[in-house]
Amino acid sequence: MYLTGHMLSHHDVSNVMAYQCTLYPYKAKHEKCLKHRKVLIHQDASEVTTYKCELYPYEGKLKNRLQRHVFVHQDVSEVTIYQCEFCSFKTKWKIYLTKHMLIHQDASEMATYRCRLCSYQTKWKGDLPKHMRVHKDAS
Repeated sequence: MYLTGHMLSHHDVSNVMAYQCTLYPYKAKHEKCLKHRKVLIHQDASEVTTYKCELYPYEGKLKNRLQRHVFVHQDVSEVTIYQCEFCSFKTKWKIYLTKHMLIHQDASEMATYRCRLCSYQTKWKGDLPKHMRVHKDAS
């Protein structure tokens, strides 16, 4: 399942069987997204487990969102802090440091992802598959 999700994020999804909602005309690329939609929108409130924060007035229908909420409020001493080696930038999220580091690279050193159908280019690998959707009807 994880490999399938990973592959969907990198490859053309026009031929991929999407996860279809049985109640409404909604399709999701990932099964997890469809499950989240069902919990957030379709389930009766009495059937849904509510996850509550023990420290703050926060509650939600998805466990991972409570975990993210708790992480935001954790003390700096309780989490790994990622720090830029070139400036004072610090963050709790490794992905933010990775993206931040691009500002310190010379443009000639950076990988550039280019569209094979037009002049679009980006330094973000994940943006190119999103861009390719504009060409879906053109092919």
